[in-house]
Amino acid sequence: MANGGVYSATEVKRVAVNDDATDALGSAARRALVVHDGGAEPIELMWGRAVRLRKLVLRLVELDEVRLVRHDRLAVEAAALFVDSAWAEELRTGRVQRGAVMLQPMDMRQRELSADVLLRATADVLPDETRRIAGRTIREAGSRGTTLTEAIVLGEAIELESIGPEWVLLESRRAWVRGQDGATLVGQWRTQQEYGYWEARIRDRLRYEWSRRAARQRLAGLAAFMETFAAQIAVET
Repeated sequence: MANGGVYSATEVKRVAVNDDATDALGSAARRALVVHDGGAEPIELMWGRAVRLRKLVLRLVELDEVRLVRHDRLAVEAAALFVDSAWAEELRTGRVQRGAVMLQPMDMRQRELSADVLLRATADVLPDETRRIAGRTIREAGSRGTTLTEAIVLGEAIELESIGPEWVLLESRRAWVRGQDGATLVGQWRTQQEYGYWEARIRDRLRYEWSRRAARQRLAGLAAFMETFAAQIAVET
């Protein structure tokens, strides 16, 4: 083993992942995340994000910075799928309403709830140690102080996923709740651009160079969309 707990290419240690386990995991997550609340359509917001996060963490674990460090790939995949499950639970119990789902960052209480949901839903799907690491991953994802590789990877995926189309969706939903229109969204975007908000966020919150490149590509697409959107708003007003 190399210094700092890093393995050479021939010494990489990873939990074996098989198709049966990942298929069962995805099915368990979908059952936990899709909510039928009596509306015309089920609420699939959490499941859609889970799919995107899963794809991102599976890409991130292939980076050399992660691949050569001891980690449980199945645990980080499970955590990505279940990290938002607290929102589904709170919808089912009436703690939050449909329109308020995922409008704010999760607090520690919700992270604990998501970890609990994961532990219950995967009892017959994942090994106990993988479940334990996955729960810890959810609790520590995004924390600057974490040393858990799985939590670092999930935090990276969450940050990266929020840059691009999902920013438009989230901020549009927030504006609608506040009774604001598209011009407000354009103003918010231009203020962020003026003060270098996005570049600072990419530099300070993303750890891996691949993530920073991907974020800048996503940001370029977002900028093109927002300029077109702003031009249309200007015509209509």
